[in-house]
Amino acid sequence: MAEKKWFIPAEGATVRDPFTRAIAPAEGWEVEDSLYWRRKVAAGDGVFGTKPEDKTRTVKKESANV
Repeated sequence: MAEKKWFIPAEGATVRDPFTRAIAPAEGWEVEDSLYWRRKVAAGDGVFGTKPEDKTRTVKKESANV
């Protein structure tokens, strides 16, 4: 199985998944490290980067001492 990488499209670029034809979101997405994605990076259509941290936060419930 191929290694996974985080692909971030260049600003203004429309990059599609070669199988699903879905357009890559601006924040990027996880892709297989393949010749297709390496060609996109080499052409300047995007870069390999790091996945952004999850922005959801855990809310700690306070126990009521009544």
